[in-house]
Amino acid sequence: MSTISRFISLLCCIAVLLCASLSSQAQEAPQRVIVEKYVVKAGTNEKFEEVIKKFKEAVNKTKAPYRWLVSQLFVGGGNSYNIVIPFSSWGTFAEERDVLKEAYGKREADRIMGLLEESAVKVKREAYNFNADASRPAPSGTPEVAVVLFYIKVKQGMGPQFQEFAKKAKEATDATAPDAYSEFFNPGFGADSFLVVVPVKDLKDLDKENKPMMQRMTEHFGKDQGAKLMQEGLATVESFKSQLHMIRPDLALPPEQQ
Repeated sequence: MSTISRFISLLCCIAVLLCASLSSQAQEAPQRVIVEKYVVKAGTNEKFEEVIKKFKEAVNKTKAPYRWLVSQLFVGGGNSYNIVIPFSSWGTFAEERDVLKEAYGKREADRIMGLLEESAVKVKREAYNFNADASRPAPSGTPEVAVVLFYIKVKQGMGPQFQEFAKKAKEATDATAPDAYSEFFNPGFGADSFLVVVPVKDLKDLDKENKPMMQRMTEHFGKDQGAKLMQEGLATVESFKSQLHMIRPDLALPPEQQ
């Protein structure tokens, strides 16, 4: 089985228990998530999306307990999708069901898998661990149309210091920018960066200038201490990149629909 073909197997072996949305469900944030990043050939989006829709239909038809979220890159890279699978325990990967074959039979299941091979040219799989101490999840039920993803790579051995800075940043945001929400994930298997997810309720919100983190830090901790904490935090960072992803509810089967 090729790396790309393992997509279906990965989804088939996950039963999500007590999870929540990656970016907007505050009631019980996931302990861990796997992010499958797919690069799709130009002109084959329709084929790739048919695979996801058929899998979603098969899960509903067979009443399988599998759940996932989907976003599509809008700004910040090539033609790609993120499939996000929240889970609580690695033990949920122990069982595997071929729901495509159960729902459609072998011939149709093979056709669907062929569409995946024809459309997806690259896949990268990364695991992340939710960090509640540095997160400010949006209130339950908050609508969103997009998410901004920040991938922050820290210098070798500086992970603990960066996490301490992130907790201080959360404290400052709690006090000075209470409407600014984000979820913070530590890198797990396959990941080399921290991940911060910022929900976007309306694309017009991106036109607004948010209170800079330096201002939050100095307002809360005082001018000198806030600037010192900010400088120490930035000193741990090696590189960072941001991406804007559009939420694709038509391709997803969120945990709250369990």
